[in-house]
Amino acid sequence: MQGTKGAELHSELNLPVGSSVIRKGADRRIEARSAFTESKLLETLQRFSVERVYICGVPTELTVLETALEANSLGFTTFAVEDGIAALTQDAAEVAGIELISRDELAG
Repeated sequence: MQGTKGAELHSELNLPVGSSVIRKGADRRIEARSAFTESKLLETLQRFSVERVYICGVPTELTVLETALEANSLGFTTFAVEDGIAALTQDAAEVAGIELISRDELAG
C-alpha cells in the first residue's frame, strides 16, 4: 500500500534521469491488483509510445500476473523478469501471453 515501508523503492535501485515512477494503491478503498487500475500507467506508456513492458514484483500471483495480463490485453509485448518475481511458471506465463526473461538477458 502506498505510503508504507513495503511500497518504498529499494535504495540500490538506480533510475535513469527522466524516469517516471507510477504509484498504485493510492486509494485504500479500491483493491488495485493491476498497476493499470486507478493509475496513470496506461496514459504514461502511451505518451512515450512504449511497446514493451517488463514487469517484476510481488506478490506474483496477484499484482504481477494481473498487471501482465492487462498489459498483454492492451497490446503491449509483455515480459516478466524471472529473478525479479516471486514465482511464475513457464506454463502460466505462456497461457497469459507473457514471456519470461532473466535479468541478465534484459541487461544483455
